[in-house]
This record gives sequence, C-alpha cells and structure tokens, in this order.
Amino acid sequence: MFMNFRRIHKCQCVQLLTACMVLCVVMVSWEELEHHVVSHMRSYTYRYLVNSYDFLNSSFNITSNRHRKDGSTNGLVTYPYLINHPGKCARGDGKSGDDVLLLLFVKSSPENFERRQAIRDTWGNESFVWSELGATVRMVFALAEIRVQRALLQEDQTYGDLIQQDFLDTFHNLTAKLITQFHWVHEYCPQARFLMSADDDILSTCPIW
Repeated sequence: MFMNFRRIHKCQCVQLLTACMVLCVVMVSWEELEHHVVSHMRSYTYRYLVNSYDFLNSSFNITSNRHRKDGSTNGLVTYPYLINHPGKCARGDGKSGDDVLLLLFVKSSPENFERRQAIRDTWGNESFVWSELGATVRMVFALAEIRVQRALLQEDQTYGDLIQQDFLDTFHNLTAKLITQFHWVHEYCPQARFLMSADDDILSTCPIW
C-alpha cells in the first residue's frame, strides 16, 4: 500500500509539472498565438462578409416594369420619380435657371416630417439666406417609397421640396438614394456651384446665415 501511494503521488507530481510547463509555454507564446487567432477570425469574417454581399445585389434587383435604363447615364439603372420638381432651380418664369450658389440635398426617411420641418426652419431656410445674403440656395429632400403616400403628398403640396423615387426606403438602399441626388442635380440643377449632401439628423452651423 505504501508503494502504491508513493507511485500515485509521483504520478500526480508529474502531471502537475507537465501542466505547469504547458501553461508557461502558452503564457510565453500567448501574444503570437493571439495574433494568429485574431488574424484567422478576421480573415474568416472578411470572407463571410464578401460571400454575403449577395443580399445587397438582391436588394437592387427589381422587375422590368419598375425601372428604366437611361442612355444619358451610361446604362446606370435609374428609378421613376414618384414626386419630382424639375423646375426647382429655375427662375419664377420657368425659363432660364437661377445662378444657384448652393444646392442642399438632404437624405430623409418618409416618416421624419419633424426633422425636415426643423431643417426648413433653420439652416435650410431658402428665404432667409436670400434676404440676408442675396444668395440663391435651393434645398430638397431625397426620399424613397413607402406604403402610405398621402401624408407625403400633402407635405410636398405645402413645401414643394420632396424628391422621391420608386425604390424601398431601407438601409441597404442608401446608395440608391445618393445616386438619386447626383442624377437629379445633373439633370435638373447643373448650374449649382456647390452641392451639399446631408442627412436629416444633422444640424449644420451657418454663422453667416
């Protein structure tokens, strides 16, 4: 019994020493091991994201009756306008265009009426800029499609500053909304000296205004 106890005790000591040695090796090489593990995880995450980009492409796939290809945009898919104001940058007589100093193009979600109203009353106030500086500033909001259009149509009838195209208003379509801005400026307001693209959740500080 005494010999068995010593043998068991010796075996436990060997196991303990082995565990300590393994732990020491892991601690010494932990930084390098961590680097390789993190690199592998990043590589896997990157490959996963790249392979998952199909959801972006599928969000832009639409049926032929909901889009057209305009030759002036080099084959770029454009969407029909649900609300548009082609004469926004034109003079009151609708003939030649004004010398527009700045075109403010604000990306907005259809339900954010209060944000749009706050912008109209502050840094997007066209009348105030004209009265104070004599400069022509035009402001429009870029919107996408929603199921209920009545409120938007009433808002646009009052203010006349909504630009809406026929694609779903989702996070994945922010690129389409940005393309809408550039296409609209090129088509209807090319005389604008400057273009400012913004979101409806920012406040622009304009001291001279």
